[in-house]
Amino acid sequence: MRKSIFRVTRKKDLKAGPVAATAIRRLILCQSGLTLILSASLLMLDRILALSVLLGGLVVILPGFAQAWYWLTREVGTRQLLLGEASKLGLSAVLFVLVYTQIHALNLAGFFTWLIVAQLMVIPVMAVHFKVSQTTDI
Repeated sequence: MRKSIFRVTRKKDLKAGPVAATAIRRLILCQSGLTLILSASLLMLDRILALSVLLGGLVVILPGFAQAWYWLTREVGTRQLLLGEASKLGLSAVLFVLVYTQIHALNLAGFFTWLIVAQLMVIPVMAVHFKVSQTTDI
């Protein structure tokens, strides 16, 4: 039997179930870990590139962490879910603008590349997580 991502508590309210909570934690840990490892290894080659990769990862990780914390600690309805997505997008935009305007020594290629890679990391992490959860759900 397939596990549900959401657990319905009332007719309009949803709360993340244990499957979704585990997937979200894995995603945040994977994004954070790979960002730190890559930044630390690039620190030996180029400090500006290492800082750019770190900031690109943080622009993705911090809004995702804030939304996950809100989503996993409360029962949210559809309206709150949409407001959470909008606030995540807004926080991402604010962080992006702050990094772009305040950090003058920035390797744009490293920043944008890791920003996109960290954002797209959701696809393989979730695919592996749900493949594993389906095979162990006998």
